[in-house]
Amino acid sequence: MLETKTETASFKENWKFIEDNRDHLTEKYPDHWIAVHDKKVVAADPDPREFVAKMRKIGPFPDPGKGVVELLISEETDWIHLW
Repeated sequence: MLETKTETASFKENWKFIEDNRDHLTEKYPDHWIAVHDKKVVAADPDPREFVAKMRKIGPFPDPGKGVVELLISEETDWIHLW
């Protein structure tokens, strides 16, 4: 997890929810973008454009610093970083 000085306790709880439930979430939402707020999946879609559209329909959260957006990848992937 990326550590920053601005992380709230709620952000960390939502991140931990994803980490603790990653296998179940990946099974339910394979290759989906998900948004988690208050330890609940509030939006999910495999298409990033559709995901953003769903997030826009939800509207702004009272405290956007609480939410976490994550891409759940169903297969183990080797990432290549180019500098």
